[in-house]
Amino acid sequence: MSTSNGLIDRVDSIAIVEAAYVEAANNQQWLRGLLDAVGQGVEHVASMAAVLVTAEPPRVVDIVGSHGLQPKDLAQAIQCDVGKYTNVWRMSPLSMASTQSSTMVNQLGSTRLLRTHALEPTDYLAFTAFDPQGDAVILSFALPQTLVPTAAEQRRATRLSAHISAGYRLRKRHHRAAASSVGGAAAVLEPGGKLLHAEGEAQGKSAREALRQAAIRIDQARSKAGKANLDAALESWKGLVSGRWSLVDVFESDGRRLLVARDNELLPPPAERLSLRERQVVAYAASGDSQKLIAYSLGISASLVSANLASACRKLGVASRAQLAQVLGWRQGVVENDAGTNTAKREQMQANLADRDLGTRP
Repeated sequence: MSTSNGLIDRVDSIAIVEAAYVEAANNQQWLRGLLDAVGQGVEHVASMAAVLVTAEPPRVVDIVGSHGLQPKDLAQAIQCDVGKYTNVWRMSPLSMASTQSSTMVNQLGSTRLLRTHALEPTDYLAFTAFDPQGDAVILSFALPQTLVPTAAEQRRATRLSAHISAGYRLRKRHHRAAASSVGGAAAVLEPGGKLLHAEGEAQGKSAREALRQAAIRIDQARSKAGKANLDAALESWKGLVSGRWSLVDVFESDGRRLLVARDNELLPPPAERLSLRERQVVAYAASGDSQKLIAYSLGISASLVSANLASACRKLGVASRAQLAQVLGWRQGVVENDAGTNTAKREQMQANLADRDLGTRP
């Protein structure tokens, strides 16, 4: 099995983040934008992108494909695969079919469909983004050779998946708002961070400063200097601002670009005695996310994540994150296993991938 040779090192991470927040006219256009952003850096023979609802049984909501593959045929081909391999996709945001089973590639419905179009996949790269509320976005690339992503690429993919899931949640919440509109925005800023307008909670001093700093970091990440170190740029562009807002581009009639802050909070089910922030943190924790990744997804500090987890445990009289989900009666939306166990499995999977790639565990 080959090493990755920079499996996604050639992918422009910032372009993927930008595509995640494009306010496209429909889901198909939005998915194609994501496929284009990833696919320009991944050698592939075909590609597919889908939005799934992960409740049992999982179902395809929207789907697009390359090479003339029709949505109806794609949906039929992968419907059985969704049920069989969703747990594999849940474990790692960047997974290869061949790392799970040497026969998986031939068993996939997608493979049978591609062969009817004279396309021969050797492996699949699945780039996945799961949201605690039960939605998932999957970008799948049929590859001409078998490759293994590095541990560093896996870490980068976790950050990108946070943006993709936030981007889809934003689409649902704002009903695919027109890209030219600033209507409904909590705040409007210039790329350099100058605040032009704010409403509601965005008017508070701390909120204004958080939004201003986020706009500056985004502008820096998109610059030539920022893209010289994509990992640093990606780390600086958080999933949300203060757990509340996503910053997206709008363009005025004269082409001037602005950043608008739209409400994009994760809204878990109500839970007696728990604050919204505690419920958000618990929802991500129940999905198996590390405290560091939860902090990145919410755009808050890791210490605040830790404090909210501890507070939720104390209020409900439990000792672990897995018990939190059980006590609350929540179906662990993106995992079926114990959250702590799932975290360990995810870390072990990433370590195994790194072993195969480097010959040693990092």
